[in-house]
Amino acid sequence: MDMVRVLVVDGNARVRERLAALVAEVPGVHSVLEADTGAKAAAQIANHCPEVIVVDLRIVSGNGLSLAARTKKNNPCTTVIVLTSEPTRGLHRACRELGIDHVFDKSQDFASLQTAIEDAARSPLR
Repeated sequence: MDMVRVLVVDGNARVRERLAALVAEVPGVHSVLEADTGAKAAAQIANHCPEVIVVDLRIVSGNGLSLAARTKKNNPCTTVIVLTSEPTRGLHRACRELGIDHVFDKSQDFASLQTAIEDAARSPLR
């Protein structure tokens, strides 16, 4: 299993820090980067080239869905995961159309998030 860098983008500092701590425990994770805005996330992506990006739809400035879509378009080998407290069918459909790899419910899908990150670490496509 290769080691991956994961960027966690969430506008809520407590949630972001807790999520980053949980992601750091996932086998295959080398480091966890954090951002609360679209601009900070873009800088982290440019400077560190994370293999996995976990983005909440609600970020401090910018739009989480736009950030996720732009990231996937510019970095097709990056695993992009949308993590939200409102995982509607419409959101799932929009994310599929944008090429987003996964959409998970923030309140109950941590095991699925962990599996997706582990799969990214195993992927020969990186």
